Amino acid sequence: MATLATRLASAHRIRDGEPSFFANEALLILQLQHDGDFAFSYRKAAQSIALGAPILGGGPLQAQWSPVVAKDQPDNSLDIVIEDRDTVIIVDTFGPNLSWSLVNDAITTLEDGSDLYGELRYWDGSSWARREDFDPAKTCRRIRFKARFNAAAPTAENHKFSYNVRLRDPNGELIEHEIDPDIKNPSV
Repeated sequence: MATLATRLASAHRIRDGEPSFFANEALLILQLQHDGDFAFSYRKAAQSIALGAPILGGGPLQAQWSPVVAKDQPDNSLDIVIEDRDTVIIVDTFGPNLSWSLVNDAITTLEDGSDLYGELRYWDGSSWARREDFDPAKTCRRIRFKARFNAAAPTAENHKFSYNVRLRDPNGELIEHEIDPDIKNPSV
């Protein structure tokens, strides 16, 4: 079990502001689902959906979803891929027992000083807020961050990052947990 205490495998915060020279060009929407115990699965909408105010706010996610795929299955569709343009990424939690950590940032990186990612925000039901400004009495189920396309990066490199979530166990207790997916920037 990989529960969180004060140390995370990917312990570096992404920059608070927008990545340098970022252009709002594409949107990628993901859902993270808790499948029981410490198993998770993902589904995503097609990349490069035109940006629109309703989807960036609190409205329902209107998208053609890929099938839910278990994290341990070999499927490249589970990577967050920054294909060819700067991308706003929204990740929702799915189900009543999973939400975003308010103890640690929802997204942390393995490497320090990356200028590729920034502006991590939590949806509070009416607006986007930084974690420090999010009401701790609320539960957060939607986050957003920005990823700049890096044409200069080696195409085979993955940028390591982690999702930091809260799980509600069968006894109703909240458990902090770190999930370790990858971002491909750019994709291969």
